[in-house]
Amino acid sequence: MSAIIILNYVIRGWITFSRWVAYSFGPDRMVWGSGSLAIVDTQLAHWSEEYRAKVKGGNLQWLLDF
Repeated sequence: MSAIIILNYVIRGWITFSRWVAYSFGPDRMVWGSGSLAIVDTQLAHWSEEYRAKVKGGNLQWLLDF
């Protein structure tokens, strides 16, 4: 297998896993822990901007009462 095919498979696998987590827990019980926030837009593209904003920091602000 070429590296491009393997990388494509890995990326699809992470998106599938992220969507499973998103479906299981919902936008009110998720926070993004590391990496670029742009990853949230890619991994959770099926969610509205409002839901992605919660994951990008809105839930953490609420949790820590900022």
